[in-house]
Amino acid sequence: MADSPISGLPAVTSLDGTELLVNVQGGVTKQQTVQDTLNSNLPITSSGIISDFVDFNTTSSVTGKPGRLRWNDVDGTLDLTLKGGNVTLQVGQENVIYSYNNTGAPLLGTEYKAVYLSGSLGGFPSIDLADNLTRVASNNTIGIVTEDIGTGENGYVTTFGLVRDINMSTYAAGDTLYLGAADGTLRNTPPSPPSLAVIMGYVIDNSATTGSMYVNVRSGFEYPQYLVANNLTNHTASLANNETVIDFTPDLQSGISLIDSTKLTVTTPGLFEFTLDAQINRAASSGTASLYFWMKKNGVDVPNSNSNLDITGNVGTAARLLSKSLIIVLEAGDYVEFYWATSTVDMILKATVAETNPTRPATPAVKVNAARIS
Repeated sequence: MADSPISGLPAVTSLDGTELLVNVQGGVTKQQTVQDTLNSNLPITSSGIISDFVDFNTTSSVTGKPGRLRWNDVDGTLDLTLKGGNVTLQVGQENVIYSYNNTGAPLLGTEYKAVYLSGSLGGFPSIDLADNLTRVASNNTIGIVTEDIGTGENGYVTTFGLVRDINMSTYAAGDTLYLGAADGTLRNTPPSPPSLAVIMGYVIDNSATTGSMYVNVRSGFEYPQYLVANNLTNHTASLANNETVIDFTPDLQSGISLIDSTKLTVTTPGLFEFTLDAQINRAASSGTASLYFWMKKNGVDVPNSNSNLDITGNVGTAARLLSKSLIIVLEAGDYVEFYWATSTVDMILKATVAETNPTRPATPAVKVNAARIS
């Protein structure tokens, strides 16, 4: 039979998959339907495919491998197996970042350590173990290690979404997980000041072997730092025109502490406000007295912090309330003290006990309020 020209063959209007194709395998000629040919997992190689849509088989049980995109019916999305084959990205439900391990030791995915971005190397972000004690290592926290990353090697960190197959047995499902004090560890209770609060995520499954956590890092939280202190006894100067440090007893303190009764000490850097109130009175004599109040930082006078008062009167009539506020920048470990001086030791900082008619609380000789404002 003579060959028929292609132009002489009938035109195909559509394919339904039942059409037969000739398939030669091992020298044997066979026939196979179009659908069977497509289902035989023959690779399709092309520099580009143009299609209106792509349908994935939602009942397929094919396993993942690097570069493979497949349907995940459990999570209801597509799975993309990433480089190395250890991490599978659930499309639209999580984010990861390929990072360089700069910790100096291997990172294990089973330990789910928190890491922060410390720099870059080779075009990739470098990571170190996060902690809640230093501002850089807490505010720059990016996520949870999600696979083994050798020393000086690259691997994936989950910045948002589920980290699976980890031991969550020490927590309860629904627990909020916070960044711990060292080595990228986590805790399920908020840290106390001066630690910085970083929310790492939440416990989803508290199993010991198949546990999971939902990573959703939020940093920058800081607990209020404050101190309220007073002195409920008369405060006197032993010599005229001689500096005298003011001592206090704390009522409330958080993040700002009172050391040696005089040093108002901060634990984190920032801008702080200190408000001093002093009840001034004359204990003896009469006439005019000059008083001075100022601040020292780490034992050195703070420029322009002095206040001068001239008070004229007799015993019991020469009284005045001093109230002054100072704002100052301090570093972690810095402390401030308040000093006063008087031209005559007859002037005191006077305290009074609780009284009646009307009933009223005690009056401190001096009190101070301190707060971190930024």
